[in-house]
Amino acid sequence: MWLILWLVMPTGFLGQLCAFALFRYFDAVKPGPVAWADQLFKGFGWRGGWGILFDDLVAASCTLLVMALWRWLW
Repeated sequence: MWLILWLVMPTGFLGQLCAFALFRYFDAVKPGPVAWADQLFKGFGWRGGWGILFDDLVAASCTLLVMALWRWLW
């Protein structure tokens, strides 16, 4: 989440709130590429730990893509 907030700056409170909501959406619902990343590294040990990190990075990438498209269109 901090990576997202750092990369979307400068933005106001509404932009930060939208970024947070988008990240939580992608992380909880796991649509498309986030589900793929989550399934890719399912398991215990180092593989499960990497899966937790990897799906968060993909969710962050999706959030940044949506925020970039939003800024480009408006």
